[in-house]
Amino acid sequence: MENQLSNKQLNDLSIILLQIHPLKEQCHQGKGNRVITINHHLNYLRNKADKRLKTNRGIAKRKQRCYDVEPVFGNIKHNHHFKRFMLRGIEKVTIEAGLLALAHNLRKKTA
Repeated sequence: MENQLSNKQLNDLSIILLQIHPLKEQCHQGKGNRVITINHHLNYLRNKADKRLKTNRGIAKRKQRCYDVEPVFGNIKHNHHFKRFMLRGIEKVTIEAGLLALAHNLRKKTA
């Protein structure tokens, strides 16, 4: 079985390496030691998402996305020259995005 360091040991080791680094002054100009932190919750969530995406259901969902979502945004952006929202604020942008989606659906129905 391989020897693997825990995340805490890796954090401690990286801090120690930065403290004894012989060319530390050439690497960075900051005073004191740099602190490297690892967000363990983020790593947990990434691993969880990665596992879900690699299941059969996750693969099917990813394949479906290119047929469902991407062409709509491409059509709105390219064919209808949508570059940015005219309004500011979540509520106003939500309304504007809804109007864009409504216009897109109406164009599809009349075509």
